[in-house]
Amino acid sequence: FIARRQVRRLFHVYPALSRATDAVALRARQRLRSAASRCRRQIADLKRRHKRALRRARLASQREWAEAKQRLDDGVPPTLERYRRRRDAADRALEQDLLRLDRERERRLAEIRRVHDAETADLEARRRQKVEEIEGGYGRGWGLMADAWRKALAELAEAGAAVRAEADRLFPPWDDAHWADRP
Repeated sequence: FIARRQVRRLFHVYPALSRATDAVALRARQRLRSAASRCRRQIADLKRRHKRALRRARLASQREWAEAKQRLDDGVPPTLERYRRRRDAADRALEQDLLRLDRERERRLAEIRRVHDAETADLEARRRQKVEEIEGGYGRGWGLMADAWRKALAELAEAGAAVRAEADRLFPPWDDAHWADRP
Protein backbone atom coordinates (compact mmCIF):
# COMPACT_ATOMS: atom_id res chain seq x y z
CA PHE A 1 0.00 0.00 0.00
CA ILE A 2 2.83 2.44 0.90
CA ALA A 3 4.68 1.56 -2.28
CA ARG A 4 1.55 2.14 -4.36
CA ARG A 5 1.02 5.52 -2.70
CA GLN A 6 4.64 6.50 -3.32
CA VAL A 7 4.41 5.49 -6.98
CA ARG A 8 1.20 7.51 -7.31
CA ARG A 9 2.96 10.54 -5.84
CA LEU A 10 5.84 10.08 -8.26
CA PHE A 11 3.54 9.85 -11.24
CA HIS A 12 1.50 12.75 -9.90
CA VAL A 13 4.52 15.07 -9.62
CA TYR A 14 6.31 14.03 -12.80
CA PRO A 15 3.62 15.16 -15.31
CA ALA A 16 3.33 18.52 -13.59
CA LEU A 17 7.09 18.99 -13.78
CA SER A 18 7.08 17.82 -17.37
CA ARG A 19 4.29 20.25 -18.24
CA ALA A 20 6.13 23.07 -16.46
CA THR A 21 9.32 22.27 -18.40
CA ASP A 22 7.37 22.15 -21.64
CA ALA A 23 5.70 25.47 -20.78
CA VAL A 24 9.07 27.13 -20.13
CA ALA A 25 10.44 25.73 -23.39
CA LEU A 26 7.33 26.93 -25.25
CA ARG A 27 7.64 30.39 -23.68
CA ALA A 28 11.28 30.58 -24.68
CA ARG A 29 10.50 29.49 -28.24
CA GLN A 30 7.72 32.06 -28.40
CA ARG A 31 10.06 34.77 -27.12
CA LEU A 32 12.65 33.69 -29.67
CA ARG A 33 10.09 33.76 -32.48
CA SER A 34 8.77 37.11 -31.28
CA ALA A 35 12.27 38.62 -31.17
CA ALA A 36 13.08 37.22 -34.61
CA SER A 37 9.79 38.57 -35.95
CA ARG A 38 10.49 42.01 -34.48
CA CYS A 39 13.95 41.98 -36.04
CA ARG A 40 12.53 41.00 -39.42
CA ARG A 41 9.94 43.78 -39.18
CA GLN A 42 12.61 46.30 -38.22
CA ILE A 43 14.84 45.15 -41.09
CA ALA A 44 11.89 45.42 -43.49
CA ASP A 45 11.10 48.88 -42.11
CA LEU A 46 14.70 49.97 -42.54
CA LYS A 47 14.71 48.63 -46.07
CA ARG A 48 11.51 50.56 -46.84
CA ARG A 49 13.04 53.71 -45.37
CA HIS A 50 16.19 53.08 -47.35
CA LYS A 51 14.13 52.65 -50.54
CA ARG A 52 12.22 55.85 -49.76
CA ALA A 53 15.47 57.65 -49.11
CA LEU A 54 16.88 56.32 -52.36
CA ARG A 55 13.66 57.22 -54.18
CA ARG A 56 13.79 60.74 -52.73
CA ALA A 57 17.42 61.01 -53.63
CA ARG A 58 16.67 59.84 -57.17
CA LEU A 59 13.77 62.27 -57.50
CA ALA A 60 15.89 65.11 -56.24
CA SER A 61 18.67 64.06 -58.55
CA GLN A 62 16.33 63.89 -61.51
CA ARG A 63 15.04 67.41 -60.80
CA GLU A 64 18.54 68.63 -60.48
CA TRP A 65 19.50 66.77 -63.65
CA ALA A 66 16.78 68.55 -65.62
CA GLU A 67 17.94 71.87 -64.29
CA ALA A 68 21.50 70.90 -65.00
CA LYS A 69 20.78 70.18 -68.62
CA GLN A 70 19.86 73.80 -69.02
CA ARG A 71 22.99 74.91 -67.26
CA LEU A 72 25.21 72.15 -68.61
CA ASP A 73 28.45 74.02 -68.32
CA ASP A 74 28.40 74.46 -64.53
CA GLY A 75 25.55 72.22 -63.20
CA VAL A 76 26.21 68.56 -64.14
CA PRO A 77 29.38 67.62 -62.24
CA PRO A 78 28.31 69.09 -58.85
CA THR A 79 24.87 67.48 -59.10
CA LEU A 80 26.28 64.06 -59.82
CA GLU A 81 28.66 64.39 -56.94
CA ARG A 82 25.84 65.34 -54.59
CA TYR A 83 23.82 62.35 -55.79
CA ARG A 84 26.75 60.01 -55.22
CA ARG A 85 27.30 61.42 -51.73
CA ARG A 86 23.62 61.05 -50.86
CA ARG A 87 23.50 57.54 -52.22
CA ASP A 88 26.69 56.59 -50.40
CA ALA A 89 25.37 58.16 -47.20
CA ALA A 90 22.07 56.26 -47.56
CA ASP A 91 23.99 53.04 -48.18
CA ARG A 92 26.22 53.65 -45.17
CA ALA A 93 23.19 54.47 -43.02
CA LEU A 94 21.46 51.29 -44.14
CA GLU A 95 24.56 49.23 -43.45
CA GLN A 96 24.96 50.76 -39.99
CA ASP A 97 21.29 50.25 -39.19
CA LEU A 98 21.44 46.63 -40.34
CA LEU A 99 24.56 46.00 -38.29
CA ARG A 100 22.98 47.64 -35.25
CA LEU A 101 19.82 45.56 -35.66
CA ASP A 102 21.84 42.41 -36.14
CA ARG A 103 23.79 43.08 -32.94
CA GLU A 104 20.55 43.81 -31.09
CA ARG A 105 18.96 40.62 -32.41
CA GLU A 106 21.98 38.58 -31.36
CA ARG A 107 21.92 40.19 -27.91
CA ARG A 108 18.22 39.45 -27.52
CA LEU A 109 18.64 35.89 -28.72
CA ALA A 110 21.50 35.35 -26.27
CA GLU A 111 19.41 36.80 -23.44
CA ILE A 112 16.43 34.59 -24.34
CA ARG A 113 18.67 31.55 -24.53
CA ARG A 114 20.24 32.42 -21.18
CA VAL A 115 16.82 32.82 -19.54
CA HIS A 116 15.61 29.61 -21.15
CA ASP A 117 18.68 27.67 -20.01
CA ALA A 118 18.41 29.07 -16.47
CA GLU A 119 14.71 28.26 -16.20
CA THR A 120 15.22 24.81 -17.68
CA ALA A 121 18.10 24.09 -15.28
CA ASP A 122 16.02 25.31 -12.33
CA LEU A 123 13.07 23.13 -13.31
CA GLU A 124 15.32 20.14 -13.87
CA ALA A 125 16.93 20.63 -10.44
CA ARG A 126 13.52 20.87 -8.78
CA ARG A 127 12.36 17.77 -10.64
CA ARG A 128 15.44 15.84 -9.56
CA GLN A 129 14.93 16.97 -5.96
CA LYS A 130 11.29 15.87 -5.99
CA VAL A 131 12.21 12.50 -7.52
CA GLU A 132 14.91 12.03 -4.87
CA GLU A 133 12.45 12.93 -2.10
CA ILE A 134 9.89 10.51 -3.48
CA GLU A 135 12.42 7.74 -3.96
CA GLY A 136 13.84 8.38 -0.47
CA GLY A 137 10.36 8.25 1.06
CA TYR A 138 9.64 5.08 -0.86
CA GLY A 139 12.87 3.48 0.39
CA ARG A 140 12.17 4.48 4.00
CA GLY A 141 8.60 3.20 3.76
CA TRP A 142 9.77 -0.03 2.23
CA GLY A 143 12.41 -0.47 4.96
CA LEU A 144 9.88 0.21 7.74
CA MET A 145 7.44 -2.25 6.20
CA ALA A 146 10.18 -4.89 5.85
CA ASP A 147 11.25 -4.38 9.49
CA ALA A 148 7.64 -4.68 10.66
CA TRP A 149 7.23 -7.82 8.55
CA ARG A 150 10.38 -9.41 9.99
CA LYS A 151 9.30 -8.52 13.54
CA ALA A 152 5.84 -10.02 12.95
CA LEU A 153 7.41 -13.18 11.50
CA ALA A 154 9.73 -13.46 14.50
CA GLU A 155 6.78 -13.05 16.88
CA LEU A 156 4.83 -15.68 14.94
CA ALA A 157 7.80 -18.03 15.04
CA GLU A 158 8.13 -17.53 18.83
CA ALA A 159 4.39 -18.07 19.29
CA GLY A 160 4.54 -21.18 17.09
CA ALA A 161 7.48 -22.54 19.10
CA ALA A 162 5.63 -21.85 22.36
CA VAL A 163 2.49 -23.58 21.04
CA ARG A 164 4.58 -26.55 19.88
CA ALA A 165 6.37 -26.77 23.25
CA GLU A 166 3.03 -26.64 25.12
CA ALA A 167 1.55 -29.25 22.76
CA ASP A 168 4.59 -31.51 23.31
CA ARG A 169 4.19 -31.11 27.05
CA LEU A 170 0.44 -31.74 27.06
CA PHE A 171 0.32 -34.39 24.33
CA PRO A 172 3.23 -36.81 24.51
CA PRO A 173 4.10 -38.92 21.47
CA TRP A 174 2.29 -42.31 21.04
CA ASP A 175 5.43 -44.33 21.72
CA ASP A 176 6.05 -42.49 25.02
CA ALA A 177 6.11 -44.58 28.29
CA HIS A 178 3.06 -42.70 29.68
CA TRP A 179 0.83 -44.53 27.22
CA ALA A 180 1.94 -47.98 28.36
CA ASP A 181 -0.49 -48.13 31.32
CA ARG A 182 -3.48 -46.94 29.26
CA PRO A 183 -5.71 -49.25 27.20
